[in-house]
Amino acid sequence: MTAPKLHVVALNEGFEISTTFLSRESDADSPDLSALAEALNLPGVDTAQLELFAVEDLGDMRLSDYITEAFAPKDPIGADTRARINAVGGHVVLLLDRAIPEGAALRSGPRARLIASLPLLEADHSADLPKADLTGRASVPDREDAPQEAALAHFTADRKTYWRDHAWLAAIAMALGMAALWIVGNPHVWTGAIGGLFAVAVRAFYLASDEATAQWVLTDTALKGPDNRHVRLNEIARLRTLGSAVQIITRAGDKHLIKYMADRPAVVARIERAAGRTLS
Repeated sequence: MTAPKLHVVALNEGFEISTTFLSRESDADSPDLSALAEALNLPGVDTAQLELFAVEDLGDMRLSDYITEAFAPKDPIGADTRARINAVGGHVVLLLDRAIPEGAALRSGPRARLIASLPLLEADHSADLPKADLTGRASVPDREDAPQEAALAHFTADRKTYWRDHAWLAAIAMALGMAALWIVGNPHVWTGAIGGLFAVAVRAFYLASDEATAQWVLTDTALKGPDNRHVRLNEIARLRTLGSAVQIITRAGDKHLIKYMADRPAVVARIERAAGRTLS
């Protein structure tokens, strides 16, 4: 069976309306999407199988990450395709094969540009249509019948490592502060040490509630971290250690840090076992 595809289409004109998973669930009246059908040159397009929204509604989330999270492409999105997708501004349409009327074809035109057609992992993906909640965040609707991935491991920041790293930062900042004052001829060189210590201490205490308790969760298919970070295991190209952190580098060139790990080699080894290969 041929894998279904998700088509990413950039619109060359603005739309005052949008249709998303949430809007279809909450709005009593469906918006008039005849103008969208004309822009796509697809009379009879099934609007229940597409999403139309402004890219800016995703907030800080990139469009390619939204697509990966919501639709599960069969293969990792290539760097060139990812760049084209993330360059889309204004309004975008994400539509499944089944939205296109039988016998019709989706092509670029003066009002719409076909950016990419991505094969999907699952044959029946219609129940997993994403939702853009128009508040600057995006997520995937929960399904009661969707299996929940079990956590294989939790990587939680080690508080001792956090404070040890900041102690080293403080020592370096104190030395640099004193050196800077000595170079400019300031007679109160010792005040540079106080300034460096104070700056690092403020940072350490301010971020402790978040960074010293941050956690990454490893599942069979992905790593999920703070601030909605999501890295699929089959997208990881390399793992390496940086100081007390483990750096994740994806095939697309994205980089993530699992910070303040007490045993970095063990973290790398556990991720490699889950990925089923050695990443170096």
